[in-house]
Amino acid sequence: MAPPPDRSVVVVLPAALRDEADGRSTVTVSVTAAPVSAAVTVGRVLDALAAAHPRLERRLRDERGTLRRHVNVFVAGDDCRALLGQDTPVPDGAEVVVLPNIAGG
Repeated sequence: MAPPPDRSVVVVLPAALRDEADGRSTVTVSVTAAPVSAAVTVGRVLDALAAAHPRLERRLRDERGTLRRHVNVFVAGDDCRALLGQDTPVPDGAEVVVLPNIAGG
């Protein structure tokens, strides 16, 4: 049986995190869908992003692996927190956008 194919996912980063990704505004990560039937999820995309750019991990997730409060992650325009959190599937061709939480008053 052939190994599961890798999927490329584009992650868009805010200006505040670009220094942690060699100054890039977008990073393409390769995520393996293992087993083949398993969905590529936000969590798996963030794992791949952290493997490619380890300093981003502490900025995006805490020591328990939970998304930090001030970090929002959108998949195809939808906030993953309103869906399944890090278990939110990332459809083929969808961008994952990381945005800081903006508070105002």
